[in-house]
Amino acid sequence: MRKHRLLIASAVAAVLVSATARADIDISKQPTENMSCSGGVCTPTAKNAVLNVSDLASMLASGDLTVQTGNGNDTTAGITIVNSFSWANSSRLTLTAKNNIAVKAPVTIAGNGALTITYAAGNPNGDLQFEKKGKIDFWDTSSSLVVNGNSYLLVNDLKALKEAVIANHSGNFALANDYDASVDGTYKNSPIRHGFRGNFEGLGHTIDALTIDDPKQTIEGPFNSVGLFNHVYSPGLLRDLRLTHVSVSAADYSRVGGIVGDGNGRIRNSSVQGSITGGMHSAAGCIAGVIDYTIHSMGACDVKVGSQGSAGGLVGDGAVTDSSAAGSVTGAVGALVGGLSGEGWMIDRSHSSATVVGGKRSRAGGLVGMLRGSATIKNSFATGSVSGGFQTNVGGLVGRASQDRRTYPTIQNSYALGAISGKTNSHVGGLIGYAADGVSLQTSFSTGKVSGGFAFVGGSVGYNVSADADFIYWDIDTSGTTNGCGQGSCDGVTGLVDAQLKSSLPAGFDPKIWGQSPSINNGYPYLLANPPQE
Repeated sequence: MRKHRLLIASAVAAVLVSATARADIDISKQPTENMSCSGGVCTPTAKNAVLNVSDLASMLASGDLTVQTGNGNDTTAGITIVNSFSWANSSRLTLTAKNNIAVKAPVTIAGNGALTITYAAGNPNGDLQFEKKGKIDFWDTSSSLVVNGNSYLLVNDLKALKEAVIANHSGNFALANDYDASVDGTYKNSPIRHGFRGNFEGLGHTIDALTIDDPKQTIEGPFNSVGLFNHVYSPGLLRDLRLTHVSVSAADYSRVGGIVGDGNGRIRNSSVQGSITGGMHSAAGCIAGVIDYTIHSMGACDVKVGSQGSAGGLVGDGAVTDSSAAGSVTGAVGALVGGLSGEGWMIDRSHSSATVVGGKRSRAGGLVGMLRGSATIKNSFATGSVSGGFQTNVGGLVGRASQDRRTYPTIQNSYALGAISGKTNSHVGGLIGYAADGVSLQTSFSTGKVSGGFAFVGGSVGYNVSADADFIYWDIDTSGTTNGCGQGSCDGVTGLVDAQLKSSLPAGFDPKIWGQSPSINNGYPYLLANPPQE
């Protein structure tokens, strides 16, 4: 039997390998190709290297094994697990990649084996990615898991996670398998409610049917925070977790989300599907109520908030990058409601298809309800419909943008496609409902139908107080209006008929940022760094 030796590349191929060879590796059912395995170490010898899963399992049956990308300086080098594999002994598998490690199929450590993962070894932009059905299962929670040099304690249910966090608020913990939270019944507060500052690695696992109904009433601070975790504090990181059929609800003056109530930590590569509800003066979001940073995450929830609250399809309030939201967002009187964030202060390369509904005197936007101060939206878009009640600011992208302490919001390289409507005394705009003095609007467009009875309605802006607008466009045909602004100055805002908007990039649109094709985005301009999901 071969022991730690598998030489697949030909002698000629081995000689031709240079220090700069691309070193991408697929671990799959395909025959091993362009790989050299010797002494418990497998490395690629040429482009498009493949390590067969049966060959890998055979080597693990004999002892520890390291699979690593080459020593070249091609920073695209990564490892992708395409097909499932498992091992049942105590061997350690080490995966080391210069860039990403992508897990697209289940990996099972069925015995007391160990796993070491090192990604971004040479490229700070590399990541650990769980895609499709990808996850890593551990049958024995005493097994060893090391990720980028940090050892993780494995847990297999929420009770064990709670006890681990109580023992060490700054520890590193990982979910060993999928978990059915319906067996826990309905929680009356957050399962993990002790303020977390460590790293939680979901390993691509799903927590299903988590139900929290917190009746606690808070009239004067601090806010009651409700979610799987109540608080996550910097440098805390929650990542690679999926929540399905979640139901989280909280009373007035709450911060409520599927994964976390609030904090200044980070959430990465995670998703939530279900329903999130907050009372009056609450912040509610599918992923989090209030969070400093959400990256590469997705929400698909029905989110509701009471009067004077803030609700978003992803977060109630926070910064969002490379993320998306679907479902619906609903707010009562005076609420801030957005398809992605109720109140946002930095949105980049993100989008929402959520339906947004705001009550009277609300701020409702297809992407963000309220944008204030130095907040920015760039490289982002919204496609959902937006509606508001009496005296609302309603926009296809943003409900209202206003200065704060002499700082001004910016919207650039973004667009909105959804239908927009408001009632009496509202400001309704295809792109933004209300743009205050000093707001910067740059290279963006809208196409949605705009309407409102006894309202100020504009194809692009409902009320432009005196915003600085450059290369802002609206579709005259699809919007149903020849007025770019319902009220105020409209300098820098230009109407184009549908054929013009689809024929070529409008003036001012950088072809390094914007693309256009009849088969993409229904022919409208689209963002190269954030293409539509079609």
